[in-house]
Amino acid sequence: MTDLRATLQRLADSAEPLPVADDLWARGQASRRRGQALVVAAVLAIIASVTWSAVLLGSDDREARTASTDVVPGGAIPSRINDPGDLPLEGDLAVGRVSVAFTGSDGHPVVVTADDGRYHALDLTGWDHGLVSVSPDGSTLAWTIESDAEGRPREGFALLDLTSGRVRLMSSGSVGSLTPEGLSWSPSGQWLTWFVDDDVSRTQIGAGRQETTVIGKQVQWSAVDDQGVITFYAQGPRRWSQDRVHERIKTSEDTSVDIGRRGHSAAVASPSGDAVALVSNGDTAAVDFLMGGRFEERALATDLYPDGASVRPLGWASDTLVVAQVDGADGSYVEGSHLALLTAPNAPESEWTYRIVARDIPDRAISVAVDLIPDLDGTSSQQLTHDFGDPLGSDQRDLSWIIGLGVAAAIGVLLALRWLLRRLLG
Repeated sequence: MTDLRATLQRLADSAEPLPVADDLWARGQASRRRGQALVVAAVLAIIASVTWSAVLLGSDDREARTASTDVVPGGAIPSRINDPGDLPLEGDLAVGRVSVAFTGSDGHPVVVTADDGRYHALDLTGWDHGLVSVSPDGSTLAWTIESDAEGRPREGFALLDLTSGRVRLMSSGSVGSLTPEGLSWSPSGQWLTWFVDDDVSRTQIGAGRQETTVIGKQVQWSAVDDQGVITFYAQGPRRWSQDRVHERIKTSEDTSVDIGRRGHSAAVASPSGDAVALVSNGDTAAVDFLMGGRFEERALATDLYPDGASVRPLGWASDTLVVAQVDGADGSYVEGSHLALLTAPNAPESEWTYRIVARDIPDRAISVAVDLIPDLDGTSSQQLTHDFGDPLGSDQRDLSWIIGLGVAAAIGVLLALRWLLRRLLG
C-alpha cells in the first residue's frame, strides 16, 4: 500500500495540470458552498424539530395534558370524562371544588376540578384502592383507608376539605375494624353514611360526630337524608332516626324479591327524604326505588336498552331527578358506561324524562358532584355539561413519531431546495 501511494504521488507530480476555466472553477466552488449550506439547513431543521417536540411534550408534561380552554364560574360537569392514564401524584390536596372523582387505570384516585376541567391524581393518605366519593357540592372528598398518615394500620375512611386541603381520619365504626362499604352522602352533603357487615354508621360533616348502630343482621345498603335519618336494608327495609333505635319499615310486598341484584352498594336519599334510589346490578329493565312502604320500579326505555342495563344512582339533582351511572349492554343504543339524568317514579309518568349527560366514561365506579347539574328548562337542547376542550387526549403525542415527522420534513425541504437550485442554475 505504501509503494502504491508513492507511485501515485510521483505520477501526480510529473503530470501536467489540465487547464480549467475561471468561470467553471467559480461555479464548482459555488456549488460546493450551496451543498454545504443545504446540509447545515437540514441539520438546523432537524435540531429545530427535536427542540420543538421537547418543548411541546417535555417541558411541562402535566400542564400540556391537563390544560383547559376556559374557566366556568361556579363549575360544571365536563362533557367528556376520560381516564387520564399515568399522571404525577399531587401532594397539595387543596385543588378546589371538583366535579368528578374516580379511580384511574393506574390505581390512583383522580378528581376533575369543577371550574377548569383539569385532572388531578391525588396522593391521598392511607389510600386502600377502594372507595372514593365526592360530596354533592364537590367540596369534600371521602375515601376508604388502610393506614393513617404515618402508615400505621387503620381501617376506616378519610375526609378531605378540597379547599383547605385539611384531612380528617375516621374509623369504620365496626368492632372488627372492617373497611366501610357503600359511602353515601345526604343531598345537602352534611351527612355521610356507610355500613360494615351488620353495622350502620353516620357522621355529620361539620360537627365531626360519628355514630354507629349494630343491627345484628347483614346490611345490604344504606342512605341518609338531610336530617341525618338513615334508611337501610337488613332483612327488610329499616329506618334509624336517633338514639340508635331502628325501626322496620312495613311494606306491602315481599321485600326479598330481587334483593340480590341490589348487592352491597350505596343508595341515595332524595332531598325530601321520602324516596331512596337503589343500585340495580346486572342487565335489568328498571331502576329500583324505595318510596314509603313500597319498592317501585322506573322502567328503562327498551329502544335504548333492549337487553337492560346496570344502574348505579349517584345522587339527586332535584326531588324527582336522579343522576346515575348506567352501563348499557352490547347492542344498546348507548353502549358502555355513561352518565344519565332520569325521572324517579315519585313524579307522574307523563313528566318523565331521560337525558344522557356524558357518554363513554371510564368503566369503573364514578362519583359526581350532582349539584352541578343545572335545573332543567324543559328543552331538549339544554346543555347539562360544559365542554372544557380536550384536557387529556389529542394534545398527547408520542415523541418518537413527532421527531420522525420532523426529520422527514427536514429531508424533504433539503431535497426540494436542491432540486430548485439545480433547475434555476441549469
